[in-house]
Amino acid sequence: MAKRFQVECSACSFEREIEGRVTAGRVAHDHRRETGHDVVAVELPPRQAVE
Repeated sequence: MAKRFQVECSACSFEREIEGRVTAGRVAHDHRRETGHDVVAVELPPRQAVE
């Protein structure tokens, strides 16, 4: 199961929940390249199984 990350921008309303470290890094890099904004990616805890 891929880890989940919350990718957020400190300068605008950009916010995404992304699965996978590589994908989160790519999304953050693309946003930073397009806008010049600083982006933070925080690892989220695993989702709880619903029974």
